[in-house]
Amino acid sequence: MLTLMVLCFLVIDLAMLVVYSAVQGSRGELGAERVDDDETSNIEEGHQGIPREFYVYVCSSLARDIFLGIFYGYKALLQVCGLFLAFATRKVKVKGLDDSKWIAATIYITSIVLAITILSLYTLGGLQNRFSGVFTVGLFIGTTFIMAFVFVSKMHTLWRDPDGKTVFSKSSPTENQPSTS
Repeated sequence: MLTLMVLCFLVIDLAMLVVYSAVQGSRGELGAERVDDDETSNIEEGHQGIPREFYVYVCSSLARDIFLGIFYGYKALLQVCGLFLAFATRKVKVKGLDDSKWIAATIYITSIVLAITILSLYTLGGLQNRFSGVFTVGLFIGTTFIMAFVFVSKMHTLWRDPDGKTVFSKSSPTENQPSTS
């Protein structure tokens, strides 16, 4: 059931990306804007006497902000669902399923990364390379911390109790070991 739910979320993500790439005007369009400064003329003489004009290249898209708003809203709804699951599973007796603190930590991290990415969308919107860099670094940091929180803790538990003797208790593996006296 859980695998089916994850596959449904994956299909929704893929459908959103396909729709975004198929919609006309969603991809950035490069345009040149002539720099006009009141104090200096836009046309200057180069070092060989050839006139030069200065332009600023701007990458803009009409549908990018709308798509990113929908995409981030969908991710925020997924985080609310994750918070609900963390709240619902916080008192589970099975030690392997009690991940509420790790789920909450990953939601906090992804929320911070999402907020930084949204802020960079508006401050670095015209600078496509820098925005893509911030987005990629945020994605890398978010996934690295999520994997570290979830999987490293599981591997540590598996390393300390490879036989699973303490899977139904909240105590550590050394406390439930039979005494040798």
